[in-house]
Amino acid sequence: MKVLFILFTSLFGGFLGMLLSRFFIPKNAGLAGGAEVLMYGIIGLVVALILAIFIKNRLSANTLKTATFVLAGFNLAFVIWMFLKMNASKSEGNNSPEPPKREVTSPGE
Repeated sequence: MKVLFILFTSLFGGFLGMLLSRFFIPKNAGLAGGAEVLMYGIIGLVVALILAIFIKNRLSANTLKTATFVLAGFNLAFVIWMFLKMNASKSEGNNSPEPPKREVTSPGE
């Protein structure tokens, strides 16, 4: 159970770091924005991993089990939310209007 607690806490920290990155990354970051989101996710994962290693020995067995299930639920909810958000953005992209057609004329006209 301790290993699952560390795993789920680390994943939660990574997800939280990626979500909070929107407050620190400027809108004009361009292509570097994706790398910055990944960096914040990795920082969150490492910080949560270190905290989980220190916290796991201080929690009782029942508290550790409850915390593991709660973190698993949060991680599952986040993955489902991201999946739904990606599907919604894909379906919005398919409904975009087609660009106007250009008339082809010969050079002499």
